[in-house]
Amino acid sequence: MSTVSFFRGDSIKVIGGDLMGLNGEVLSQDDKHSVTIRVQIEGEQHQVTVLSSQVQKHIPVYAHVKVFEGRYTDETGTVVAIPEDDMAVVVTDQHHKEITVRISQLCQSTDTSSGEQDSLQGYHLYDLVATNQEVGIVVRVGANDLSFMNQHGTARKVRPQELRGKRNLRSQRTTYFDRRGATMRQGSMVAVAAGPQRKGQSGTIRRLYKSHVFLFSPTQVENSGIFVVPSRSCALVGSSNTSIQSAKGWPRYRQKWGQPQGLVGKTVRIRSGQWKGYQGTVSQTTANHVLVQLDSRPKKVRLLREKVHVVMVAAPSGSVNTRSHPDDLISGMVVGDVPPGFLHERTVSSYRYR
Repeated sequence: MSTVSFFRGDSIKVIGGDLMGLNGEVLSQDDKHSVTIRVQIEGEQHQVTVLSSQVQKHIPVYAHVKVFEGRYTDETGTVVAIPEDDMAVVVTDQHHKEITVRISQLCQSTDTSSGEQDSLQGYHLYDLVATNQEVGIVVRVGANDLSFMNQHGTARKVRPQELRGKRNLRSQRTTYFDRRGATMRQGSMVAVAAGPQRKGQSGTIRRLYKSHVFLFSPTQVENSGIFVVPSRSCALVGSSNTSIQSAKGWPRYRQKWGQPQGLVGKTVRIRSGQWKGYQGTVSQTTANHVLVQLDSRPKKVRLLREKVHVVMVAAPSGSVNTRSHPDDLISGMVVGDVPPGFLHERTVSSYRYR
């Protein structure tokens, strides 16, 4: 006994009874055992009711269809082949993969669906999640599994049981510097300024993890619009910096031989904020900020220039070079430019002066 579901507008072929061989269109399915169809007999349209077992769905190649039951429920796509009378090969709209489905499980439709769910066991699209080995962003939520992309751009399927929780809060608290030294955070709009594959593309930062940013672009067809790039390859849209860019993306200043080199290499102490009292060495600078490598821990922190002051050091002769430079002006203090080769490990605070 047939239990095939028919929908209004389905194309059918009569395979039994007095009308066998005719093609028609479904008008309604009265119950599981009978269906009302429209067929053409001797040039005239007729409505007739036949047994469901006497008709078979007819879906032509290149028809757009939707799967309404079975393993691929809610997937949509285009029929590309009919290898058997009751089977169809469909290329899905979302992932452009081939699936083989029974024709009885299809209906012609103009809908375009991703086949995705809103959530699965508490996990949602674009969540930053962790497994035992890696962290990635969810790019698909299916009926029984999820797909996620790691920081290397590799996407794979995982079951919810394999996941070790979300990392969304960590991403929300994370900030990175772009190629110009501007601060990027979740929600920032950036352009990819370097790289062999993504250069010239732009997107909105969805998540951040380990110096990589997961960007969303509506023009990206695969992986729900997500792609990943190193943070240093990005430039914040709308930011500007007139200084010359170094190879690593931090601004540097034109210098001539023998001119002072500003704060880079200087020992500074942090005056306020979270790192107040810490001492470190300036590794890079911008017009308004300094990047300081802390002495007491393997960490670099980015600070406003007015939040640090230079700690003077003694030269071997006991003298201090008193040449000044605009980069050495911090909170009204002028400090000497001591060549790095003359620095002692121990700082001498008594060498501060105005």
